[in-house]
Amino acid sequence: MQSQSRTTRQARLALAMLAAVAATSSIAQQRPATTESLRPSAPAQRIVGGSLTTTPQPWVAALLQNGQQGCGGSLIAPQWVVTAAHCVTGQANPTQVRVGSLYRSSGGQVISIAQKIVHPSYSTSNINGGNDIALLRLASPASGITPIGIAASAPGANTAVRLYGWGQTTPQAGGDRGSEQLKQLDTQIIASSNCANYRTGDLCVRGTSSATACYGDSGGPAIVGGALVGATSRAGGNNSTCGPTNAIYTSVVYFKSWISQYVSTTPPGSYSISGTITNSSGAGISGVTVSNGSASATTNSSGAYTLTGLGNATYTLTPSLSGYSFSPASRSVTVNGANVTGQDFSGSASSGGGDWLTQSGSLASGGSATVPASPGYVQGGNGTYQATLTGPSTADFDLYLFKWNGASWTQVAKSDGSTSSESISYSGTAGYYALQVLSYAGSGSYTVRYLFPQP
Repeated sequence: MQSQSRTTRQARLALAMLAAVAATSSIAQQRPATTESLRPSAPAQRIVGGSLTTTPQPWVAALLQNGQQGCGGSLIAPQWVVTAAHCVTGQANPTQVRVGSLYRSSGGQVISIAQKIVHPSYSTSNINGGNDIALLRLASPASGITPIGIAASAPGANTAVRLYGWGQTTPQAGGDRGSEQLKQLDTQIIASSNCANYRTGDLCVRGTSSATACYGDSGGPAIVGGALVGATSRAGGNNSTCGPTNAIYTSVVYFKSWISQYVSTTPPGSYSISGTITNSSGAGISGVTVSNGSASATTNSSGAYTLTGLGNATYTLTPSLSGYSFSPASRSVTVNGANVTGQDFSGSASSGGGDWLTQSGSLASGGSATVPASPGYVQGGNGTYQATLTGPSTADFDLYLFKWNGASWTQVAKSDGSTSSESISYSGTAGYYALQVLSYAGSGSYTVRYLFPQP
């Protein structure tokens, strides 16, 4: 706010009031991976090299058979996990998945598997035949976990990629039982000619004896730019040791159309949750902030709100507005491939015994408006007088609170920052009060919300 016209501004304001009154680095993989006692029909893979993952990756799934992790997977919808076909065929028969934990044996949520869907072209008798992909439908949706999105296109050669897994940390088959904590390895997608067993629908991933996916990493994710591109499949050559040949991942992107037969492939961030917040009389309450913990929306003059840009996940919605309490205090809402409507709340004023009131209008540059417009004042009691102003981002609107002293209006509070978002909270005694909105610079629409203590 510029100071040179402060006197001018206050003079204009006083005149207006009188007028108003008057008027990482590595993971090992070679073959499909599992724990030794639960090895699937094709050799499983685990991560050699790399580093322990410390940042939560709750969508990474551990497939459990008899309580032990044998393969990995990726949560692509609240009730769906994508993994490798060899992780759920032959001797491999996982019955549960663990999600929401960096540890394969503890934490997070353990959910039963209700259905296994193996790609129809996968052959259990030919581990190098490709089509090594399967879907797991969970018995119930994962709660509070945002699934990983599938990339829009498959990555080309020389693309940086990150691998995740709980697999073996030494390259020799049976060298160890894998990592209890999730590991990650940053490596590279390379030309398909570098993987001898490459098939259409595969990705060739660079691996060395000190940095590769390995036994136990099978089915686990390959990530490019925060999106899922692959699932660990097998070695790119004939060697039981992880690393002398590169690793092959199934391209999840390539099989997206097959996945979409069972799971919505609408990209995360495409859905919305909406509802209405009303008072005891059924009138909408404006200015309520509804948050899901990472994003928020504000109710309009009808009390309606819409949270947008949401992925498939379970969200906890919490409404908030100074001076109000809400019922319910929060809602748990699951998005699963569609917009969610009807998530309503009711609100009641807990400060001053009344409801917040709203006045909207527009101002020309240098103009002013009295709130309330009619009769131009409010009789209030002892307590806190609250008001907020919202105006154009390109203008500078200010908010003033006046009290009638028996002979004239006296300014008792103001908010005159350099934007059009202003707020007042004033502890006052009973009497007649009025608000004034003044355009210091610029023009446009405004909204004033106010809650005065009842007399």
